[in-house]
Amino acid sequence: MKLSFALFLLLLSIHAQAECWVVGNLQGMGTSKSDNYLYSKDGMTGQTFKIQASKEHSSVEPGDLDYFGINQKSVIGVYTDGSSRTVETWNITYDNKNVLYTQMRTGFNDMFDGSKSFVGTVISKC
Repeated sequence: MKLSFALFLLLLSIHAQAECWVVGNLQGMGTSKSDNYLYSKDGMTGQTFKIQASKEHSSVEPGDLDYFGINQKSVIGVYTDGSSRTVETWNITYDNKNVLYTQMRTGFNDMFDGSKSFVGTVISKC
């Protein structure tokens, strides 16, 4: 009985650990206030990100937002300072091949206020 309980706790702790993903090649569409919110092609080519996702601890590197895990494949980042705010989402697809990224920024200035929606690739697990 003690062995069964110990195995259960071990499996539970393994399941609760954060998943870690290296993603990149993000491309899609973006809009900004300075462009009258007209969409155009946008992306973050040449940049990779490390995403750690869990309900207990989540992070995105590089990144300077406060990150919150929804589950082991989804992270929300938030920043607020007075009227300036940013919200972004990172989601690994069910087949672990792609990352879906969104960002909304407002209250900074005309050039940075806007939104983005990108699709990238999962390069590897950490």
